[in-house]
Amino acid sequence: MKDGNDRVETLFYPRKVEPSEVYTQKTLDRLTSLLLSWKQGPGNFGALHLHSCWGTTSVLTRRYHGQSTFMSYWLMRGAKKLYERTKERRWQRLAEEIVLNVIHLQADNGGFIHARAEHEPGYTAFRTCPIHQSLPVIALLEYAEWPYADEKYHDDIRETVDRHWDYMQKVLWKSGNGYQRPLDFPGWCGVANQDLVTIASLALYARVFGDDSRFASVGMDSLNVYLSGRYCYPEIGLMERGDSPNLTERTVYYDIVLSMLDLIYDYCRDSRVAQAMDNIALHLFDTLYEGDDGLLHMSWGAQTDPLDKTRVLDWIRTPVTMSGYPGLIEQLERYVRRRPDERKAQQVAQLKKTLASYVFADGTFPGALRTEDPIFQLVSSPNSGVLHFWLSLIDELGEGLRPPVIRPLPCIHRKAGGLVWKTNQRLWSIERGGERLYAGWKINPHGVVHGAETFDDISLDELQSCDIVEIVEA
Repeated sequence: MKDGNDRVETLFYPRKVEPSEVYTQKTLDRLTSLLLSWKQGPGNFGALHLHSCWGTTSVLTRRYHGQSTFMSYWLMRGAKKLYERTKERRWQRLAEEIVLNVIHLQADNGGFIHARAEHEPGYTAFRTCPIHQSLPVIALLEYAEWPYADEKYHDDIRETVDRHWDYMQKVLWKSGNGYQRPLDFPGWCGVANQDLVTIASLALYARVFGDDSRFASVGMDSLNVYLSGRYCYPEIGLMERGDSPNLTERTVYYDIVLSMLDLIYDYCRDSRVAQAMDNIALHLFDTLYEGDDGLLHMSWGAQTDPLDKTRVLDWIRTPVTMSGYPGLIEQLERYVRRRPDERKAQQVAQLKKTLASYVFADGTFPGALRTEDPIFQLVSSPNSGVLHFWLSLIDELGEGLRPPVIRPLPCIHRKAGGLVWKTNQRLWSIERGGERLYAGWKINPHGVVHGAETFDDISLDELQSCDIVEIVEA
């Protein structure tokens, strides 16, 4: 703790704040500073890949907090937005670095390494899945069509994506999953949100390079399945996941589903896609409920009738996967703009207030609440939800956005469920009852130690000098 006249600020969550107090330049500055504190190389950012929806924390035991390919999708969009708004060369250069890093991650067989997310580290292009293989392809393609892109990367991007397509068809085509293997229809793993990402990458390839042969054959055939009654239930606005019997997509995944359908529709203008997008967004309002904290939340998922999957028997409330809130709020806002409805607009505003109420001093927020393991309430790391919130801040500030000011991060001690997360500019640790469980040195992908282990070149004692104490009460 601080000594003398220095005061330690104590914050309790949820806080009684309005979104306008949180969606600010100050929050953008803090969150951008946090993101850059995890930079491990050109275009390469580390993170603790804790999967709040499935409760997976095993990267800690594998001593890894390095990059994973899914991050490139959000990082590329953020770098582009910041350059367009500020014209600061550093953000244009970051977009270029992300391109080079993704190309660097391509293995000899054409697939990407580090494409495993919560199962990292992955140093081969096997034991992977379509979403983590295809999101970096979208990042490359979105750079290739960007007006501020360096044209010298154009041919390299196309060559990389072409090699990757050969890999997808040789290694992942109809490979299926533990429930459906091999697939008996055109697809890759048979999980709706994942295969839609690959289909979207084919639509984007057609738009960028003017070659629609892959989308017109393989992509459209697969899309037809995912829009059919086998996967899509218009009556309830839900989709089957496809990797387990009677398991619809969890709510958190509908942001990626809708984002990919939007990319697909932008290219093919298929009315079925537009109808599916509208219907899914409409029924996301069915997931809303008031939580124990008095705030509006979204259910984790639906329990459907195994004999009639067009009927929702019950809504599963926990875990409360807040990691999806930034993207889902954006999707609901888009729906209300298309289909004005005062009550729904108020619900979106309330959900936005919920997110704002849990935004921490460093600009992050809980990955999930009401989980068996309180770690998901604590960790500050650039996961997909945090990166999407970064994009939301950029959009919300609009013309009023200023170039982010990068400052050293405060030392934060964040507490919930008997755990304490300590973090500053360089380090993090997780403690229980005064005993350290894990600690990490952000710049090193494998810089994770267990228990009383230490680093040779840096002392963890600096985490004891606390600036802010945060207590998560939900």
